[in-house]
Amino acid sequence: MGWCLDDPDEEAELARVINYILPEIRDNMKIRKQFMNQEHALQKHDLVELEKGSFRSDATIYLTDKSKDMILGENKEMFTRTKMTTNKQFQIIKAQDIIEKRLFYSEEEQKEIDFIVDVLQPENYKNMMQRLRDEGLPQGLCVLFFGEAGTSKTMLSYMIAKKTGRDILNFQVSEAKSMFYGESQKLVKKAFNFYREMVEKSSLEPFILLNEADSILSKRKSDGVNQGVLQTENAIQTIILNEMETLKGIMIATTNLQNHFDDSFYRRFLIKKKFEKPNYEVRKQIWADKLPWLESNDLETLSKYEITGAIIENQGMELRDYFAAKAMQGLLASDVYAPKDKFAENAYAMADAMLEARK
Repeated sequence: MGWCLDDPDEEAELARVINYILPEIRDNMKIRKQFMNQEHALQKHDLVELEKGSFRSDATIYLTDKSKDMILGENKEMFTRTKMTTNKQFQIIKAQDIIEKRLFYSEEEQKEIDFIVDVLQPENYKNMMQRLRDEGLPQGLCVLFFGEAGTSKTMLSYMIAKKTGRDILNFQVSEAKSMFYGESQKLVKKAFNFYREMVEKSSLEPFILLNEADSILSKRKSDGVNQGVLQTENAIQTIILNEMETLKGIMIATTNLQNHFDDSFYRRFLIKKKFEKPNYEVRKQIWADKLPWLESNDLETLSKYEITGAIIENQGMELRDYFAAKAMQGLLASDVYAPKDKFAENAYAMADAMLEARK
């Protein structure tokens, strides 16, 4: 089996490639050793990359972007871009396709968010990167959104992209982790390689968004963990650490479990934003936006419950529920006796009648 350029984005097993080219065992082992020790001329000239597996025979080899440029030229995109964007673990989201959604935060949180949006405005970001270049510092920006679940961290990332005109490469890292050993690492590398292509081809640096980043950026484990899983997690973490060090672009990571983050990752985020559960006033705004027909006393009652915006969004009452609740209050206050399930049944029957009368 040869190394076929019908699909140059795919990797090939190192042993099979060398066996095909050099069937003589002595020459075969000599070349394989050079590759395993990162000493081959193709590696030194950044034309191929080697990814070691759990055994020497598991090593895979693939073409770098440099070699694909040399071989395929302007046709390179035909082989890489279409295929990679159809991968279920990551997808491109265009800024113009993002539907604007109003999010609600406390005054203090809104100021912090406005600062992040301001930093990521094209001209401000360009100036900041120039200052980093002048000081010899890495020219990438890593942002961490962490805190309570259901506080719209991912949605905020989308809204920031919308406001700053930046596309998103959305990478589902938790799905990558669940793949077989070797496949997970390849997918992570593919995502970042593709992101580099996006940066090169875009007038504005896009985001690479790592959702639920704690699933792979958590503190490294050693005890009580399957060795295959441990090896995969450590390999992925090493890849992402290296990518963060050399990043030229913008990475946003979201997590509900910031305390589980490995310190080596946490300190590499230049901007860190913590999200708390919404306070009473914010909850009131969210309820009013979700259910604008609520009466003021009901709005105040609902806002007393300490829940997040996502719960309100996903589990908020519909108009039918609101009418049924009002009917239930009247039924319970009456002298009529009935089993509780009958009260509920009658309340929704009355709600349906009220909805019908509105037509």
